Amino acid sequence: MGGTETKGDVGSDQSLLSPKIRKLGEKKNNRFDSAKLEHPEVRRPPSAPRNAISNVNETSVFLEWAVPEETGGRKDVSYNILCRKISVDSRHYEECDSTVRFLPQRSGLTNNSVMVADLLAHTNYTFEVEAINGVSELINPGRTL
Repeated sequence: MGGTETKGDVGSDQSLLSPKIRKLGEKKNNRFDSAKLEHPEVRRPPSAPRNAISNVNETSVFLEWAVPEETGGRKDVSYNILCRKISVDSRHYEECDSTVRFLPQRSGLTNNSVMVADLLAHTNYTFEVEAINGVSELINPGRTL
């Protein structure tokens, strides 16, 4: 499972946000060591999506990213969007509530973009784009959005 995270103040004029990349899995010489997998024929989770770009306006953000460099040897790569906003006390982030809309959807995206709408203006949000495939659940069971 991989993720790209962008942070920004909705309503600002930021059009390119610096991504934070997460990768899951062991690497050896910049390649996944499939010998450490119990069933190498199953392959591995994809690496993180790359080059996240956001286009922000008052109450929405358009997120776009490049496909992962490594698909894990599989063709069933899809994406989930994790959304958090700064809490009322400004001390931590909390999950976005159900009033935030994801177009076309929040999880199981097969394309590399999403529109997030109905955000609160002048509120800090963070978005993480997570790449998954059929092996991701085996590596990280019980993960829910």
